[in-house]
Amino acid sequence: MASEKLAIRFLREWSCCTRCVTRLIHGRSSQCEEELVKAELAVYETPICPACCGLLHHPSLCSIPSDFRTRRPDENLLVSLVERVESSGFKYLACLLKAIDPVIFSVREHCIWTKLFGLAQPNSGFSRETNIAPTSDADALFCTKDVDVWRRNSVSAKHAWQLIVYPLLSTVLKVPFLHSPDEISAPEFLSANANGLALFQPETCLLRIEVEFTHAKTDSECLAFAEQANNIDSPMVRQHVFRLLNVPRKRNRLRRRIAVDSPEPTDCSSTLYTCASVEPQISGRFSKTFLQPLLLTLAERNYSFDFTFPKETEVFSLYKVQLTRECPVVLAGRYVKLSRRLPQTPWIVDGTRKLPLSVEELIVNPVRSHFGPSSRITFSSSGREDVDVRCLGLGRPFMLQVENYQASIAAVINTFSKFHGKQKQSLKDVEITDQSSVDLLHLATLINAQTEGKVFVRDLQFVQPSHASHAIKFGELEKSKCYRAVCWCPEGGLGSEQLCLLANHCTGSSDSTQTTSDHPVWPPKISSDYVEFGPIPLIQPTPIRVLHRRAALERTRTVRSMRLMDYKTRMRCPPPEFVDYLSWSKLYPVEELFILELRCDAGTYVKEFIHGDLGRCRPSLASILQRQVDILALDVVAIELNWPLRLPNPDLPV
Repeated sequence: MASEKLAIRFLREWSCCTRCVTRLIHGRSSQCEEELVKAELAVYETPICPACCGLLHHPSLCSIPSDFRTRRPDENLLVSLVERVESSGFKYLACLLKAIDPVIFSVREHCIWTKLFGLAQPNSGFSRETNIAPTSDADALFCTKDVDVWRRNSVSAKHAWQLIVYPLLSTVLKVPFLHSPDEISAPEFLSANANGLALFQPETCLLRIEVEFTHAKTDSECLAFAEQANNIDSPMVRQHVFRLLNVPRKRNRLRRRIAVDSPEPTDCSSTLYTCASVEPQISGRFSKTFLQPLLLTLAERNYSFDFTFPKETEVFSLYKVQLTRECPVVLAGRYVKLSRRLPQTPWIVDGTRKLPLSVEELIVNPVRSHFGPSSRITFSSSGREDVDVRCLGLGRPFMLQVENYQASIAAVINTFSKFHGKQKQSLKDVEITDQSSVDLLHLATLINAQTEGKVFVRDLQFVQPSHASHAIKFGELEKSKCYRAVCWCPEGGLGSEQLCLLANHCTGSSDSTQTTSDHPVWPPKISSDYVEFGPIPLIQPTPIRVLHRRAALERTRTVRSMRLMDYKTRMRCPPPEFVDYLSWSKLYPVEELFILELRCDAGTYVKEFIHGDLGRCRPSLASILQRQVDILALDVVAIELNWPLRLPNPDLPV
């Protein structure tokens, strides 16, 4: 088209490279990508293109020399990317490239389109109003509508760069480079890589390469552009400039305010100030988030001003390369805690560590060694127990979210799965749903061998991240917990009178009492050796012991059922889980001890329910019995959350 030829002539006169001309004028046409990739002679073009700052044509930024293995990585951008990926230790079957360009791209492209609008003939059928006087050049064969179409269909410089380097990097790294993460689930990719893909989450084999560029003149050019934009007689434009220069900077960036005539102007859009008074002293002062509203307003209203590029344009430099995974993986399981000197997470107070180990570290450290040292692992659990409380029974559900893992998830499954790792299943035979999981029982055995008998991990498995988050979040609100405690009632211990008080309280507070006898006696004379009561509704303020880290709130909870057992009778032939309680008979009279089992809502403070927390828990077991009651030992014996999937017990460590 004649209009395109004339626009191309102007762009070439402004020293734009062949590839920038293609992406700006041809845009999203079918031949654009092919022309960008095939323009191999573009690497010999000089001078540096003002539109892409050399990103699309400089040999060090968009080509790989044939002898790149003998080159220094810092001499070529793509060679440095290849070296970084190959030395990272990541295992992958495909890559996804993401480029982050400086805001100088946005400023320069805006100026190029403004110049083309200034050279275009007005279009009588074009509805948009324009403030630019038409040129008298009789050869201007394109109109403002043409320029608007080119601009809307143009391809960004970073996207064009990705199209150019995809085949180059793919050839060297010998893996496909995908345009979108969704391509990993395409049937042709799944069938071609069935042996290397994780059965339930194919995205885990994708490596994400984030490349961030920087330019030495970004801040100075953006500042000069904002200064000239502020001279436009438009309150909206001046308001955008004011916000651009006065936005508070996060992450330890210096906060600045512009010198204005009034110390606190009421109308920032009409206030005149000097942009030169704000000299950027840090890199990256300007970002697209704050610059785009200004550029959008200038483009929509077709405001223009004489802003020229520097005659000597510098090429981009590489600011940062980050290798990450496209999606995390989540391991779920249950842990049984057998120690009374083990916190759930590292216990650090005022910079001082109180105990050397924690449940989190005993589980996470062995896992990290098999996912790679760069992996980030987040430990979460369905509630927590105090440092001196054991967690017995099936254990407490927990999840590990593993990000930036270097290992191949398929290899992890083959190594540590007891049931899936050795089976030769094809992907078409596996139903992929949110409920899908893959066992890691061999990894659980490995963890248990390193916990020194303090923690036992079971039901370890891969699960879908969305399912895990839902189970942890909503299960916390719905589940009930069962506890067992050794309690001390001084001054003679319990008697039948105290049990009658407890029975009367339950009868008065609920219609559905659960008493084993209308006239309970102590110690129990029935064959089961316990008396049962409940339910008991509670009002619990935040306990005094956690007020320093929890909000002062009142919570309504319910003790659904409660059993009292005589210590002396129950400990004559104790089951294994009761053996830990034998030591208390050496410190307290056995007739003053009793064992309490209760089932209550999640979030119930059991210790405070027993001793009353200085009368703050209403009611408490002590207030109902009208006796002092203290708790000596506490165990979590069951967490009624049907997640994750129950698996066979892992093999015992050798």
